[in-house]
This record gives sequence, structure tokens and C-alpha cells, in this order.
Amino acid sequence: MDLLGGNSELPECQTRLSFTSQEVGGALETEFTLVGGVRAFMDGDLLYDSGTGDRFAITTCGSLTWSPGSVPQFSIDVLELAGRFRIGGESGVGITGVEEGELATIRIIGVENIFMQTPQTPFKIVVDGAMDVANFVKFGLVDTAFIWEGELLPRFEPGGFQADLGDQSVELVRTSFCRCM
Repeated sequence: MDLLGGNSELPECQTRLSFTSQEVGGALETEFTLVGGVRAFMDGDLLYDSGTGDRFAITTCGSLTWSPGSVPQFSIDVLELAGRFRIGGESGVGITGVEEGELATIRIIGVENIFMQTPQTPFKIVVDGAMDVANFVKFGLVDTAFIWEGELLPRFEPGGFQADLGDQSVELVRTSFCRCM
């Protein structure tokens, strides 16, 4: 398990520790706040033992605020699942990064907004990874987002697309098929 702070892996996650004290009704009250991230890696053989160095990671960023004598307040701002593994055994569907050796990632942003989305407080899922079928057909999304802003269906924000069939590869980026910029 790693403690994260202000790194490039979770740029939304700036680590901060603070103690603040103020006088309230003649008594000194202290509040403790911790903001930061935690990442835990697990061997892929917890899912399936393929002998290929499969990995799975969970990373989260959030905060904990506590004043003695009150209930702690806890929030999760970003939750990321990352991995490289096969579902269904050795010949099953591979979940990988788009590039060789990378991990696929699903980043969930705005977890606290899941039940109350608005354009100002969206709930967002960003996908970056590929499915590899039989080591022959591979389909991937690069930095592609699904954004809920209070509507029933999410807004789709394409990043890039990759498809491999054997030795042939097709790669499209946002500017190739979308006027999103």
C-alpha cells in the first residue's frame, strides 16, 4: 500500500494535513483534516493465475475531517481501478492497457455526486484500456469519458479509439471523429 501525494498519477489529489483551532463559546475546539490518496496493488493471481505478471490496483483520493467530540466526515473524490488480467482463464478475454505493458484504468471522479449530478457537480467515468480476445482481436478506448450531469443518459466525450486485428492496427484520436474541442 502506498500513500500518494500531489503526484502525476492522480493530479486531482493534492495531499494536505492540517490542524486548526478556534475558540467557540469560551472553549478551544481543534479540527484535524487529512486530504490525500492511497493506492493498493494486488497480484493478478487473486483473479486468475496466468503466470504473466498480472496486476490489479485500487487507488483513491479523498479527505477525512474530525473534531474531537464529533463524528468524522469522510469523502472520496476520485476512485481508480487499474489492472492487467484475463477473465475466463488463460484463453479468456484480456483486460490490458492500450499500449503494451500498461494497465487498463477506470477512473471514477465526483463519487460524492453520484446521486445528485449537475453540470457544476458531475459524476464522471473515464476509461483508458483495451480488451484483448484470443491475443488476436484487441479493442481499446483512450481517455474516453462518460459524464452524468443530471440527465438520464451520460454525455460521451471520446478521447481515442484503437482496434487491432492480428498485425493490423487502426488508431483514431478525438480530433479525427469528433468536434468536441
